[in-house]
Amino acid sequence: MGVTYQDSNTRMSKVAIHNGTVYLAGQVPTDTTADMRGQTEQVLARIDQLLVQAGTSKEHLISPKCGSPAWRSSIK
Repeated sequence: MGVTYQDSNTRMSKVAIHNGTVYLAGQVPTDTTADMRGQTEQVLARIDQLLVQAGTSKEHLISPKCGSPAWRSSIK
């Protein structure tokens, strides 16, 4: 079975689907002037959009990974 790519450009694809599993590229906020909450909401909304586009939802996540260990450890 092949790989299906969505939202692709010459460098990368935001979505790759292989054997029924959806892989998303790392997402970043569109408004970097927003506070941490606002940026997080932007990224989570974009993830929801990409999952819908791929025909799935967060209810089917296998292994969500959010943020780098460096800044995750600094959040209280």
